[in-house]
Amino acid sequence: MTTTAQIIEKQRRLKVYETLEMKRRFNNIYEADWIDISKYLLDSSTTIQSRLDFSSYGYGEVNSGSAKFKLNNLQGKFNPAGQLYSLFQSCKLRHLTKLRYKAGYIDSSNNKIDETVFNGLLNEKSLTDDFKNGTVGITAQSNSMIFSENSVISGSLNSIMTARAVVNQIMSVSDIQKFITIQESNINFGANITFDNAKEFENQKLSSVLTNVCKKTNSIWYLDINNNLIIKGRASNGNAPHLFIGGESQRRDCNILSISAVDAGFTK
Repeated sequence: MTTTAQIIEKQRRLKVYETLEMKRRFNNIYEADWIDISKYLLDSSTTIQSRLDFSSYGYGEVNSGSAKFKLNNLQGKFNPAGQLYSLFQSCKLRHLTKLRYKAGYIDSSNNKIDETVFNGLLNEKSLTDDFKNGTVGITAQSNSMIFSENSVISGSLNSIMTARAVVNQIMSVSDIQKFITIQESNINFGANITFDNAKEFENQKLSSVLTNVCKKTNSIWYLDINNNLIIKGRASNGNAPHLFIGGESQRRDCNILSISAVDAGFTK
């Protein structure tokens, strides 16, 4: 199969490269620096998509996409935590390892241009070890995955609370703040209503609570590329969601070969 990179390089316009990095967990603390694991990367099929659940009429969560990678595991470098020679030998788990994927190119002036196109977490449930071929398949998910793995603590909410107070309280957990940045200026409901019985949200998954609160306040929620929690009032938008760099130039320094359809429903 001919890849996009091979087509572009054959035409001698660009030299394409990609970078895959990770941060491992040691006793609930992540290592300080990103570890480059690009040399193990055999195949990447990165899917980046954001969409609203229109069965709910465009309220609630803007779902983030996932990223699929196939890695060389002949030497057991990506075996589970605790196994000899594994990069995770001294780690707590492989699960929730931070992954960062960059794609870029070297232009005709030999300038390196790249962009982080995926920031997410390794999900142990979607990891596939192929012992016969010596590979491991990873389906990494958005950091919003952490909202589906944590529940609102019992006794943490009062009966009567505003929507803003509910979100501030459920997001104050330290395990959440390891992955997500919460800033008051990014929390802007369509209507900051008051719940008569906010305690009904206790013991529910955080993702479910955020979606339900947004449905009731005419809002949407999502994580941006820097893992900031964004809540906005629902509004129409006529702007195109993507800006293609170089698309109008004579050199066409852009690694997009074709565009079949664009949904201009919301901004990037």
